[in-house]
Amino acid sequence: MLDFGLNCHWGKNITVPENNKNFCLIIFAREPEEGKVKTRLLDELSVSVVTKLYRNFAEDVLMLAKKVHCQKRMVYYTSSNLNLPFLSKFKNDFTLRKQKGKDLGERMYAAFKESQRQGFEHTVIIGTDCLTLTVGDIENAFQKLQSHDCVLGPCPDGGYYLIGLNEPIQDLFLNIPWSTPDVLSLTLDRIKLLKKKVFFLEEREDIDTIEDLKRVGQYFEKQGFKNYTALALESIKKNSSFLV
Repeated sequence: MLDFGLNCHWGKNITVPENNKNFCLIIFAREPEEGKVKTRLLDELSVSVVTKLYRNFAEDVLMLAKKVHCQKRMVYYTSSNLNLPFLSKFKNDFTLRKQKGKDLGERMYAAFKESQRQGFEHTVIIGTDCLTLTVGDIENAFQKLQSHDCVLGPCPDGGYYLIGLNEPIQDLFLNIPWSTPDVLSLTLDRIKLLKKKVFFLEEREDIDTIEDLKRVGQYFEKQGFKNYTALALESIKKNSSFLV
């Protein structure tokens, strides 16, 4: 167990929330547009393959999110396309909102503020990069927010795949060097300074690089997963040496 010198807890225990009327789940996503998603994969995979792969990521995460016990599900998106040809398919199950802010921190803080404005007491934000995320992880986050100020899902690359809060805490999002190995440690420094109580979910990997893609593909094979991403990776592996 890592010791950050915080008022923190680590755990695997999962309890399905009994009262979900105050729970809001937010997914940060992009409309799959060529050359604008998962750009670090473009060094070794074609634009069309990466775009289709991200579409699979998003579809798997959104299908997972539909199974979570919560009152509200929202997709905060970025897109240069007003019509949202992909994300609009999910408008019956998710409220769609455009992300607002100069960087990821400002956009997440704005989303938390909007959730609070709508009356939700516990809000969780996830992205579309963590394909080993489970319904249990998200429901456990909601459950732990009833006794903690913050819930984090740490990634081995120094970031986090999930953040849950009971109220917007602006200091957790200001002047953070997003997409660097320092994101989690700096966030924890802020939590410690604010004397907030935090719960850590299991560490899970998000997908940014070909090496990440390989590891997640191997995990899917071991677990026998057959979601959209797993099937896409099987197809890519047959036609590319990068995932072997």
